Amino acid sequence: MNAKEPLALSLSKGRAEPVEALVPGQQPFDRRAFDKLSPCSGRTGLVLAALLAALTLAACGKGEDDTPATADQATLTVSRVGQGQVQSSPGGIDCGSVCAKTFSAGASVTLSAEPASGYDFIGWSGSALDCKGNGDCAVTVEASKAVTATFSQQAATRFNLALTIAGSGSIAADVGGLTCATASDCIGNYAANTAVTLTATPATGFAFSGWSGSGLACTGSSCQVQMSSARSVTATFTAVPTANFALNVILSGSGSVSSSPAGISCGTVCNKSFAQGSSVTLTASASSGFTFSGWSGAGCTGSGTCKVTMSNAQGVTASFTPTPVGMAAINVKVDGSGSVLSAPSGINCPGDCSESLPMGTQVKLTAQAAAKQRFTGWTSGCTGTDATCNVTLSSATSVNAAFQAITYTLTATKTGSGSITSSTGGLNCGATCAVSLETGAATTLTATPADGFQFASWGGACASSKVATCSLTMSANQAVSASFTEKPKYTLTVATAGTGSGTVSIATPTGLACGASCTQNFTSGTVVTLNAAAGSSANFSGWSGACTGTGACTVTMSQAASVTASFASTAPADTTPPTVSSTTPATGGSSIGIATTVSVSFSEAVNCSTVTSASLGISGVSGTVSCSGSTAIFTPAASLAYSTSYTAQVTTAVKDTAGNAMAAAKSWAFTTGAAPVAGGAFSFMAYGDSRSGNGCDGNVAHMALVSRMVAEPASFVFNLGDMITGYDKSTNWIQRGDCPSDASKGSFKEIIAPLQTKTPAAGLPVFYYPVVGNHDDNFGDGWYPDKFGDGFCSVFDPKQLVPNHTQSKAYFKDWTTSSIKHYSDAEFYTGACATTRNGVYPDFMYYSFDYKNTHFVVLRINSDYFDLMECSSNCTAANEGNYDAYYYKHQLDWLRYDLAKAVANTAIQNTVVLMHAPVISYSDGHAPVASWPTLVKEFSKYKVKMVISGHSHVYERSVPVYADDANPNGVRDDAKGTVYVVTGGGGSALAGFKTLGPLNAKATAAHHYMKLDVNGSTLTVKTIGKDGTVLDSFSR
Repeated sequence: MNAKEPLALSLSKGRAEPVEALVPGQQPFDRRAFDKLSPCSGRTGLVLAALLAALTLAACGKGEDDTPATADQATLTVSRVGQGQVQSSPGGIDCGSVCAKTFSAGASVTLSAEPASGYDFIGWSGSALDCKGNGDCAVTVEASKAVTATFSQQAATRFNLALTIAGSGSIAADVGGLTCATASDCIGNYAANTAVTLTATPATGFAFSGWSGSGLACTGSSCQVQMSSARSVTATFTAVPTANFALNVILSGSGSVSSSPAGISCGTVCNKSFAQGSSVTLTASASSGFTFSGWSGAGCTGSGTCKVTMSNAQGVTASFTPTPVGMAAINVKVDGSGSVLSAPSGINCPGDCSESLPMGTQVKLTAQAAAKQRFTGWTSGCTGTDATCNVTLSSATSVNAAFQAITYTLTATKTGSGSITSSTGGLNCGATCAVSLETGAATTLTATPADGFQFASWGGACASSKVATCSLTMSANQAVSASFTEKPKYTLTVATAGTGSGTVSIATPTGLACGASCTQNFTSGTVVTLNAAAGSSANFSGWSGACTGTGACTVTMSQAASVTASFASTAPADTTPPTVSSTTPATGGSSIGIATTVSVSFSEAVNCSTVTSASLGISGVSGTVSCSGSTAIFTPAASLAYSTSYTAQVTTAVKDTAGNAMAAAKSWAFTTGAAPVAGGAFSFMAYGDSRSGNGCDGNVAHMALVSRMVAEPASFVFNLGDMITGYDKSTNWIQRGDCPSDASKGSFKEIIAPLQTKTPAAGLPVFYYPVVGNHDDNFGDGWYPDKFGDGFCSVFDPKQLVPNHTQSKAYFKDWTTSSIKHYSDAEFYTGACATTRNGVYPDFMYYSFDYKNTHFVVLRINSDYFDLMECSSNCTAANEGNYDAYYYKHQLDWLRYDLAKAVANTAIQNTVVLMHAPVISYSDGHAPVASWPTLVKEFSKYKVKMVISGHSHVYERSVPVYADDANPNGVRDDAKGTVYVVTGGGGSALAGFKTLGPLNAKATAAHHYMKLDVNGSTLTVKTIGKDGTVLDSFSR
């Protein structure tokens, strides 16, 4: 070649390759000469130096396109997370090796990803990229861009290999120590794609006949199983037919021969057929006066036992010789592996087991155990367990020596969930946790955790092993333990976001629900697959967090993770501005508490960032705001002033979540209440007829009321009676009665717990005061223990409730009959919670107490058909059968005594009476009490301000009613009358009304409670429904 020859070079990664000369007729290029000149070889040819210097960058490249991009070019760079390959079309990127390429600006390049073995391709990410899911990614390279391909390692997968034996034989695996020698299933667990080779070995008398199962590659008794899924393999062994051969025993002399296995008992049965190849052991016993002298035939000699292998028909002769006069025979039999020697010599059994010796000879027998055996003792002519035995021959003597294998016990225990198995001996703990093994036996223990657990450690004889297997040799009793710990669990938090609606479902593991959001705990290593479903007028736009793209989301739980599914709305844009639906306080509200907040409910959800103290508040009052959904609340920084008018406002700065501002601002006024009289202001609540046990709906209504009452700033609450149902003997003071399986329902005690456990007001023993109703005292069904063993005293303590029920007993003046018990306080407390009807009825559960400036009287008048009356004949023995008359008379005397004391107390400004049965009522559920004339006059006489009752399942209020002798049934008197209220809407099924009478001021059928504010001599009442609606309000 001369310097004028043209040269073509093919450039590839790392070197310049020569091609044929370009001028026709030239000789092929000399490759060896070029190699000497290649700059990549470290030598520089003089002729081509200039040319090769210019080509070095292309010829000796670094795995990237290093040429700087010009103004009309752009570089696409690929990086990888995890293991996999990325290639481009058009070519240029092959990452792994070449991960950057310069393309013409605006070129369209398609990237494809291929995960490495054991990895999954998750998705693409990068600058200005619009690639979703795990498909190919099309990139327009109008400017230099960087793209990342993410590959995730697959969770380690394991599968069970179940082995079953049909017939008799064993299977051994070359991986994991799995062996199986019984007909029951044997289970091994292997990593995915493990190749396991199984070997089948037939038992004696059986032949291996074949394998069955899936994923098998078998040759004869060897079979390879590919663990790409759970596998079940069966090895079948069939019995080999065998011939039978006769064994014939001949006796010479007087004696007998027996066989093991049984069949020969000669003198009687001397011929028996045995299976080909079987081993038969014959034992000879001499008759009295004879000595067994030995065997002949079938290869047997000597006077020990004779072992015959049945390879063909066999004949054996047992010879017995008369024992000479003055001689005696000694016959030795050995059971097990060992020998017996005699002194004087002659016995060396097995082998020589009989000897005739002169009468009177003393023979010393010595037992010697074989290896791994122990001597267990003598029988017949010798006893005991000493190795030697002395026999004095006075007649023919037989001696048996027994030996058995030396064994030790292997005991296993475990903590946590898992099993311990042994390669020999049958240990499988779980079920069998102690086995016996011969001395010197070697065994391998394997600890296998249950699902959700992992092997932690060995203890005992295996404490030094740090893996899940442990090898032992049995030289003594040994104990091992294995600990299994629960695999750690990690929390997966799933949320949804975006302008559209949608839900997320958990595809795997099955059986779990999610929805718009959820939090689930998973065992470490669990592979969780999530699917997203867009709602109406929405599209799924992709995952964020632990997943990307728009396909199924797969998360391997190796740590806590969170995933968000985003949905975009396809609905038309929202252009409707929000409006104010309601406010609290309401427009024109009066007597509002000074600690009030201002709450606004909007027609739709609002953008809470637009709700500030500038857009919602009270004029001239500083404070803070809170917002959630369609509700916003302004909380003043300090209490408002008493008897002051305030203006609240919401401005047009408030917007909905679509950005629409309120079309018009709203303002409204309210007035706070008057300042309380010093030391006298407080609040209390009242409601009745909760009737727990009277159906689940009643419980739901009761719980709704309790949830509102618990938030009221009250000092205490009264339940006006019929707290439970009672009559059907399924009362539920403590038990849940009619709703036992629904955790959202509850027993009476569960439902009232938020109220009953509130801290009592200063000076009071309790927060929750009961008034006994007819359903609470059903002659043993309510007050006394119900069928669950519970009663009134399981919820309330009479000693706390009734501190003064006997007073000074001045009201006992009419009680002259000896049959009426005058109970002391101590006697009442002891008997009130008795489990049998012992005379202390809850008839006496009436009491009174003072709180601040108000006197409260609780009566036990719980039905509408008895009159609280003077009993006839001065309550003498003549009408003792009318027990109700007695206790009502007792209560009436007490009531007059108690009210008189309250009237005389100048510190008392208000008296309130609470009783179950109403005095004035127009409900169609119950009639008013028969004591109407008696009680109305008494309450008028002693200036009772308000009487609150239950019994009728409604709300009703009377006008102020006054009664005297001239008007015994009462007339309206706004100045000095008593207001009668029925509050029976505590949860039981609602009733209705008859024709309303002239004394009624308000009547409605709704579930409700009453809140009563006491300020000096004024009682201000609000009756509030379970939804918060104010049903009635008045002052007295």
